[in-house]
Amino acid sequence: MGKSVVIFICLFSLLGLTQASDEKPDFFVEGRVYCDPCRSIFKNNLMKPLKGAGVMVRCTNPKTKMVTYARPWQTNATGYYSVPVEGDHKNDICVIEMGEGDKDEDCSETPCEDHYYQTFRVVLTHTNETNGNVRKVKDFFYYTKKPSLKECIREFKNMKQVPEVQDIDCVSFFKY
Repeated sequence: MGKSVVIFICLFSLLGLTQASDEKPDFFVEGRVYCDPCRSIFKNNLMKPLKGAGVMVRCTNPKTKMVTYARPWQTNATGYYSVPVEGDHKNDICVIEMGEGDKDEDCSETPCEDHYYQTFRVVLTHTNETNGNVRKVKDFFYYTKKPSLKECIREFKNMKQVPEVQDIDCVSFFKY
């Protein structure tokens, strides 16, 4: 009788471990945050990744305007983030936006006006024939207070091909 209890406990424990391991995020929203000393909004050799910059995944029900999911995150030392997201948000409008994080006093201005912030829409559902669970988004940028004009001019002259300026989606703070 003692052996059957031990076997039952072991099986029960294994079942619990299996269920715990099934609880993985449904999606990962990935991207980078940079400091742009040239205020150009395109990648160049003078840009530096921002450690500890805050981002937020936010999903909103389009009918009720209620937030259905929100998850803050911060970038690592390379300015990279990978926000785990639980659930399928088929009926929601989801965005990744700049959020609260460690402030870099030298690089804290955004390309958007004072009452706007950067945001990018992200699809967090498996029903739209999107493969995999990783959603990569455009880069976020902060500006230095003053551009490094001499260095930037030199950098742009050295670039063999100047990339296109990245569009920045700016959304009003008052929209949500």
